[in-house]
Amino acid sequence: MTRIEQIRNEAEYDAALARISELMDALSGPQGQVTDESHPDRVELEFLVSKVELYEDEHYPIDPPSLSAAIEFHIDQTGTIPTDLDHLTEKHDKVS
Repeated sequence: MTRIEQIRNEAEYDAALARISELMDALSGPQGQVTDESHPDRVELEFLVSKVELYEDEHYPIDPPSLSAAIEFHIDQTGTIPTDLDHLTEKHDKVS
């Protein structure tokens, strides 16, 4: 296992992603999933994932969604239709 301190560029990022893929395949192979948290491959996987997350946070930040986008996502995921939300506006109108 090669220990890296930080991912500094796209080439290192791509290499880390490739190694993560290899480790995930190895850890969920034909003999079943490796659940031993001290297994060297699992330790390396968790380490690489944390380094990739740090690199992505810095180089590929994701802004939080707008309120309308969050509502649309919730509606899409739950199968809610706009009329299901009418009770919220009715309650708000009575308070005003």
